[in-house]
Amino acid sequence: MKTVINSVLAAFFLFLSASLFAQAGTVQVKSAVWGLADQTADVTNKVQSFADSKAKFRAHIVDLESNPTNRKPKILTIVYVKGGQEKTVKLQEGKYFTFFDPADVIQIKSATWAVGAKSADVTKKVQEIADSNAEKFEARNHILGADPAAGQQKTLTVVYIKGGKEITKSCLERQFFTF
Repeated sequence: MKTVINSVLAAFFLFLSASLFAQAGTVQVKSAVWGLADQTADVTNKVQSFADSKAKFRAHIVDLESNPTNRKPKILTIVYVKGGQEKTVKLQEGKYFTFFDPADVIQIKSATWAVGAKSADVTKKVQEIADSNAEKFEARNHILGADPAAGQQKTLTVVYIKGGKEITKSCLERQFFTF
């Protein structure tokens, strides 16, 4: 009798802790279907891995590691549960998505790698870094993909939006830029 009561109590506490954990912001991906009509792929496990790592990802053959309709635009349909509520989202190919607070998403308005009048627009590269959820990165030619003034120390200047606020920050070459 005591074993039955202990088992029931253990099951109850397991259920209660799982419920509280689910309410705390975890995401359960029930299904994720990528493609068009009858040409689809089940990418549920891949999308769940993005949710588990709190990563921003793109509805794209590279991120989803699947191409069910060669050379045709695809749709990613995700059914998930967050905070006890079931939600469905449909993303056109190429669109970014995160299961978490959009206030944490960083939008790069401009990024310039320069010394004096010699400069390179590195906006796209810095956006890629931000999209990878990096909190910081080293300002170096090989990371930014440009060297507008070989042998001279450059400055990275980034204008971005985070949490609805526009922020401008700079750092010197070989220093770390932190969002």
